[in-house]
Amino acid sequence: MLPLIPRARRLGLLLAGLAALQACSAATSGQDARPAPPLTTVRIQQINGKLLVPVVLNDGQTATLLLDTGASMTVITADLARRAGAEPDPTKARARIASGQEVDVSLVRLKSIRVGAAKVGDLRVAVYELAALNRSPSLPVAIDGFLGMDFIGRFTMTLDPRAATLTLQPALQ
Repeated sequence: MLPLIPRARRLGLLLAGLAALQACSAATSGQDARPAPPLTTVRIQQINGKLLVPVVLNDGQTATLLLDTGASMTVITADLARRAGAEPDPTKARARIASGQEVDVSLVRLKSIRVGAAKVGDLRVAVYELAALNRSPSLPVAIDGFLGMDFIGRFTMTLDPRAATLTLQPALQ
């Protein structure tokens, strides 16, 4: 014989049981209670297979950087570093450029780099002159540097060449 449970208490137990079942169902179906991080989409330029991305440095200085997934570090010109008011870093480094040549670079600290709403703060970047690239017939527009993996590696990146857009979503931790 079952014990008698007051009606209000039975209803409370039933609702608690349903809530527990719902929580188990959500957990086993792979649903995540956390909202997805916000997306940002920006228009990019495509010129001879190169992707040019509009960026904002230190919350004010606009620039055009070449998207370079092969670059471990973002690289900017000395002129852009000066215009952005980048904080000099006494550290010098050796870097290998795409040709395989090793070059000396200066480092500067940026307060931020932003692409659309995607922002990375306190980032150390290399400073190197890109004169040869800016005189290349395959790239008839001047660029201010390369956007490297130190920035784009923090996001899930989706490229839509037909729409000429780059979408960035912060990587889940």
